[in-house]
Parts: sequence; structure tokens; C-alpha cells
Amino acid sequence: MLFTPDAADSLGIITGYRCNNSCLHCLYASGPSVCEPADFGKLDLIIREIRKNIPACLVHIGGGEPLLDIKILLKTVQALIKNRICLEYVETNGRLLAESLMRENLESLKQAGLRRMLLSISPFHNEFMSGTDSRSAYRALTEVFGEDGVFGWHPEYYGFIRKAGDERPVPFRDYISFFTKEELYYQMFNIIYLHPAGRAAFLFADLFEKYPACHFFGKNCRDELSSGTHAHIDNTGNYCAGFCFGIMLGRREGFNLKRLYGRGIDLCKYPVLDILINGDLGSLYDFARKEGFDINVNKSSYSSACHLCMHIRTFLYFRYPSEFIELEPGFFYGEMKRRFSEKTY
Repeated sequence: MLFTPDAADSLGIITGYRCNNSCLHCLYASGPSVCEPADFGKLDLIIREIRKNIPACLVHIGGGEPLLDIKILLKTVQALIKNRICLEYVETNGRLLAESLMRENLESLKQAGLRRMLLSISPFHNEFMSGTDSRSAYRALTEVFGEDGVFGWHPEYYGFIRKAGDERPVPFRDYISFFTKEELYYQMFNIIYLHPAGRAAFLFADLFEKYPACHFFGKNCRDELSSGTHAHIDNTGNYCAGFCFGIMLGRREGFNLKRLYGRGIDLCKYPVLDILINGDLGSLYDFARKEGFDINVNKSSYSSACHLCMHIRTFLYFRYPSEFIELEPGFFYGEMKRRFSEKTY
């Protein structure tokens, strides 16, 4: 059976997963330990695919922390501009801007054609840099790109960060002591709109209500896996729809968008993807249970359907290494295995 997702109307290019933070909410489980070779050649191929197949798509650059490899970032910006692709912004957590002199690098990015940067502002980033340093990073960006050239995600948090302490990084376990559960719920879901997957799934399980696995068994993921809104292609060509990270559409389809959006991918080659598209989480659980996946389905253990899905996929990834090629990247599942091993399900 062939599956064809919607062509992307907004797309993120992940130049690398390595990050100088390891934030508790990170969908991608990025961090300093992620090791990956720099290869602009692959990114250039992806950019040419975007130009040929979805030239009107709005593109942003993320990670990881893109500023960690300024040479790759600069080449990527230049290639997007050269191919007349609309580059909305480059993401940054701002930490490098606060710790070192980046003005020259920012000027180089501006000269290459970059007009806007997104600065992440949240209590999760506040674990690694103070509110004062974050505002310093904001000023550094405005000095180069102007007020309209800085997209704060989200400056509303500065008020909450001041309440918890502005002059030093604040561990999240300390930060939450300043707020009620209702206030935290508002911050997580009404300001930053966190998706409950990746590390955030474990965070939500600690903070908010949990549900038994059977509560999510009827969940089908076709809509999410078909979505062309906020899709991502990473630096190896993996194509991720929406926020369904850790399950890629096909194999390196970022290098062949014409096939992905035209003919589609053969789901016979991707059994986990097939189940999530044509079945539901109950079907995925039954598939994994036959292979030895053993949990108490009636125990309230999961913060979301994504949390349960990640648990099952992590089991399958390590049960049969290399068999489910839609399950990528490997470092993500290594991080998930460590997190799940700390819990009792």
C-alpha cells in the first residue's frame, strides 16, 4: 500500500541535533552528547529538492543549536537565498550569544540574506542561562537584525523567570516551586504550546495527570503523519511529518521529495509506520506484545498517546536493531530507552 503525505507548506531544516542545552521539553532529545559529522553536501541536496518540488514553502532552520556550527549554518542560509526559497528565521537558544562574542557571525548571516532569528525563551532554557543573559542575547540580536528581526518564543516568560530568579540559571525543579499546578499548566499549554512527546512526555507525566495505556488504544496517527504543516528534514535526509519525531516517512525521502509527494512510499517496507497510519495504537501494542512488550495496560503511566507510542517504538527499535528502518535517529531512541528504564510501567 502506498502512502502520500501532504506537500509541506512550512518546513524546518535541521542542520544538526547537537545542542549546548539538554532541555526537559525537547521534542528531539537534543544535547551536547549528540555526535554527528558536518556534511553540507546533503543539506544542499535537500535545498535543491525543496526548490524543485515545493518552491513556495516557508522554510526555517533549527536543531539542536544551529549556531554551534556557524560554517554549516552560513552555507545553508546562502544556499536557501541562492535558490530563492523563503527563509523565515533561524532558531537559537541564545546561550552562545550570552557567553561569547557572536556579533561578527550574526553580521555574516545578515549579509548572507538572513532577516530574522527566533530566540527561545522558556523556563527550560532558563536551566542553562539566566533571564538576564537571555535578555542580553535578545539585545544582541536586535542590534543586528532590528526589532522586527527578532522572533521571541515567548517573551511572556520573562515575567515568570523574574519571579523565580533573574540573575542565575534556575533548575526546573526549583522553578516549579514558585507556581501552582494550574499556573504551570497555563504556562506549558497556553504560552509555549508544548507537544507532549520527546523529553516533554516524561516531564508532563511528572507534573500532570497520567492515563493507562488502554486509554489511548483507539488513537490513529494518519492525520499527523500526513500533515504538511511544520514538517522537518534533518541533515541526513530523514523526513518527519509535524511533531511525530522518531518515526520517519520512508528512508531519506528528503532527497526525493518528488517521489514522496507524488508516488508516495510503500508501507509494506515500513511496518510500524503502516500500523500507525492504517491501524491505531492498540494495533501497535498488539504487534509489540507478540514480540515480548510487557506492560500493565490498566496502570496510569502515560502522559499522552505520544508517550505510549514512544515506549512501544523504543522497545521495537532495540528488540530488532536495524529492522524497522523508519525508526530514526538512533540517539533519540537511546535517550528514550534510558528515560523509560527509570520508570515502572
